[in-house]
Amino acid sequence: MTCDPHHVTITAHDASHNPVAPAAGTVLTINTSTGTGVWTTLVSGSGTWTPSGLNNGVATYTWPGGQTSFTARLRHNTPVTLSINLSDTNGATEGSGADDPSLTFANAAFRVTDSAGNAVATFGTHIAGKPSNVGFGAQADRFLQAIRTDTNTGSCVGVFQGKTVTVQMAGARINPTGGSSQVEILNSGGSFVAVATSAGAPPGTYTNVTLAFDAQSKAPLVFRYPDAGLIQIFARYELPSPPSGVYMSGSSNQFVVRPFGLRISGVTTSASPSPSDPAPYIAGQNFNVTLTAVQWKTGDDTDTNGVPDSEAQIAGNAADAELRAGGLRRQQSRSRIRSTPLREAPSVHSAEQPPSAVSRAARRRRRSTGARWASSTCLRLRTITSAAGRTSRTPLPD
Repeated sequence: MTCDPHHVTITAHDASHNPVAPAAGTVLTINTSTGTGVWTTLVSGSGTWTPSGLNNGVATYTWPGGQTSFTARLRHNTPVTLSINLSDTNGATEGSGADDPSLTFANAAFRVTDSAGNAVATFGTHIAGKPSNVGFGAQADRFLQAIRTDTNTGSCVGVFQGKTVTVQMAGARINPTGGSSQVEILNSGGSFVAVATSAGAPPGTYTNVTLAFDAQSKAPLVFRYPDAGLIQIFARYELPSPPSGVYMSGSSNQFVVRPFGLRISGVTTSASPSPSDPAPYIAGQNFNVTLTAVQWKTGDDTDTNGVPDSEAQIAGNAADAELRAGGLRRQQSRSRIRSTPLREAPSVHSAEQPPSAVSRAARRRRRSTGARWASSTCLRLRTITSAAGRTSRTPLPD
């Protein structure tokens, strides 16, 4: 927006596109492709920031060491599309393609904002299947705001004050890009609408969603997504013609949606297992289990810590639609596990039982019922965790 500075994040990458920290004292020189625009203040970063203070698009940043990125504000008072040119004292320059996006400053646009409605706000990490305004990580104070630049004052003013408007909405699967999962947006009538969701950005297709804007031209922006990955939300509104095909547009930041938890299945047991039951597996025998990433469901996270409660029954939770890892579909992963007698693995135990307690219990079972070592595998499974969530804690029978 010409009335609102753009937040520009610059990240140092190595040849494999992994973030790296430039050496302390490395000076980065920043220029805009148009030679216009005023760099103002840092949003994040602890290095030395030196903007020129002039409408020439120039600034420098001295890296402090141990830091891979920083964010600064760029102001441009007239409509323009530009790119950022970079060079440092070691000869490094900006990347290309997706690593060197262009920036567009417009007189009217959508932005994601908070309840104050005075600046851009971002989405944090969310959980698959969970509405963005409830539970762990809830961001109920996120709004889609339609603003324009006041031609007399240069300040941002609302476009749709106190109106219900049909806005074209879309989502984008940034990483991974494949699949068919769709972002859902809550409309003014309280129903979720599945919107066109493209592989990568910008989207090519949009879906109409009716939103109610308040006196600050803000409409609640609530979404949910059934998958895991990096996504982005887009909005646009066609301006009156002529000419036709001219849009006021905007987007959210790119943000992560993760699974709620992991479900373990594929092990056959009796409904009420007891020590007298025959062991489903014997020591040294391989067997398979299936791990399935699942979505959030009401009542499974009563302490709102973002993982299934210890008593939660997630067997019926919907699976994450297209969970992938390393570019491959990983909705369900079959793991081959080898059961091991406790006497061969004395260090295996759960968080609830110390090794001595496990050993005593194992000795009692061994004396009374013979060597049934499936419990050691149960203890291994109970410690399985994921960066994206936690397994359900359903032990195998003794």
